[in-house]
Amino acid sequence: MAFKHSATSSDATKAGKWEVNGRIVWRSDKSVLLHDGIGKKFLPLKSIVLEENADGTATVWMPEWLHRKPYTKEEKARDVA
Repeated sequence: MAFKHSATSSDATKAGKWEVNGRIVWRSDKSVLLHDGIGKKFLPLKSIVLEENADGTATVWMPEWLHRKPYTKEEKARDVA
């Protein structure tokens, strides 16, 4: 599930950004592949705030343009988990 934080949020790194929960299934030095239960998206680390949880899930805050990015086609998504 995803929701957008208020632009006046007290945490400036999350203000106006979409919060998405999921699982990191692949990573590199510059990006991660997030599976949010609906599909997979490649996300550039320089454009997101990533918080990995102890239970193996992750919470990601991303800008609107990245949230609207289409899901990765399954034949191109590398799932190594």
